[in-house]
Amino acid sequence: VAMHAPWYISYAGHFRENECMREAYEPLLLKYKVDLVFSGHTHAYERTKPVANYQVDECGPVYFTVGDGGNIEGLYKDFIDTVKPQPAFCSNPESGQQFPRYQPQKCITHVGKYCPTQQPAYSAYREPSFGFGSLDLLNATHAQWTWTKNTVPGWQIADQVTIVRGGSVACSGSRLYSGARATAGAGNTGTGWHDTARTPSVAHI
Repeated sequence: VAMHAPWYISYAGHFRENECMREAYEPLLLKYKVDLVFSGHTHAYERTKPVANYQVDECGPVYFTVGDGGNIEGLYKDFIDTVKPQPAFCSNPESGQQFPRYQPQKCITHVGKYCPTQQPAYSAYREPSFGFGSLDLLNATHAQWTWTKNTVPGWQIADQVTIVRGGSVACSGSRLYSGARATAGAGNTGTGWHDTARTPSVAHI
């Protein structure tokens, strides 16, 4: 699945501003066993673990934010958990200040703290750098994602993960939607997810 604005990011820029779409459509992604979701909008890079409703969830998709191709606005370098001072909506999300003016609806989901104070558990890798990604479909069950940053002298692979579909039986139904996939696996639950930058890792979903 591809969309413009991301659902899951930990950058201060555009943090949770696409919440209404997530609330409306995330159950469908889980129901139909979506594996990967790609978006841009936030001018940086981030990859999640399998996630649903802000929780690491073996039944959820892996989300890739690849908004780092270049923009007159520059990179978004502030993480929501480190930016000082934190945006006012962190303490008062009901104010709606996190939503753009053209989005009058206010969708507020509380799962723990609205603004995290450390890198969220669902965030596997993040880096505010220009770059690009490539997805290689190796066969019917395996795909390899590679993110390369190109702001250093010479291109450098900074994040790489192998996605294995149906590689485990760890998923017995998402916490968010009970009709999600019956067999899958991923995350940090002992099913083969090794979360190390610049070293190929494996996510069984």
